[in-house]
Amino acid sequence: MIIGAIASVLAIEGALFIERKLRIDDPVGAGAIHGLGGAWGLLAVGIFANGRYGEGLNGVAGPVQASWQEMQGNCSISHRDCCQYSLGSSLLCLRALVHRKDCWYQGTHE
Repeated sequence: MIIGAIASVLAIEGALFIERKLRIDDPVGAGAIHGLGGAWGLLAVGIFANGRYGEGLNGVAGPVQASWQEMQGNCSISHRDCCQYSLGSSLLCLRALVHRKDCWYQGTHE
């Protein structure tokens, strides 16, 4: 319940920040939902995990067994890796689409 409440505030405020301050047109709010929601999800796992789920496969013995700095470091590395993969794969797809001439409007079909 707490994780969802915080995530909903992040989604709304994040969408408004992206549109108003960064001036990026994001009509469905995907950047705020997936970007900020994913970052919050990574942090929430470290904060609220207690080892009850996953039948012991997650290796968590109780709430935040690691130090705060260690948890923040691990979450930062995970988030950085996700961003690098997402940005890299998006740029590769965009680069492939740029070279396809049939995807672009030619101005002759009016």
